[in-house]
Amino acid sequence: MVAVFGANDAQGIVLPDGSPIQQMSDPRWAHEYGRRVAAVMDQLRADDRLVVWVTLPPMGDPDFDARVDRINRIYRDEAAARPWVTVVEAADVLGDGGEFADLLPDGSGGLEDVRLADGVHLTRAGADRLAAEVLDVVEARAGLRSAAATRPAQG
Repeated sequence: MVAVFGANDAQGIVLPDGSPIQQMSDPRWAHEYGRRVAAVMDQLRADDRLVVWVTLPPMGDPDFDARVDRINRIYRDEAAARPWVTVVEAADVLGDGGEFADLLPDGSGGLEDVRLADGVHLTRAGADRLAAEVLDVVEARAGLRSAAATRPAQG
């Protein structure tokens, strides 16, 4: 199971008692979001099931990127307590030293667009890079034949 969540989650949240929390800076927000992430991770647990949780990539807007960092920390913290969850760090694949990058080396000496102009969404090339990383993790963790042998090389 590959899980990719969170791009629209950096906003207000409603607690189980109906209380709205408008700001992510409120400690109750992180607690509630962590509870929800943990619940999903726990629901995905099954014998011999590999769960690959993909973090969000760095974002072009610094304020949005700071909110995404908070979400990614929650993902990592909850996954650390669940050995059936493997985290794939999107920043390692789509970032430049962990920072936002809209262009990355393509392997032939050029650069390719990996992000759309909005600084949020991935181009096809960016999505292909991330998918290739997920497939590599699945192969390594599940002992499957690598799809890398049958898919075209990236860039």
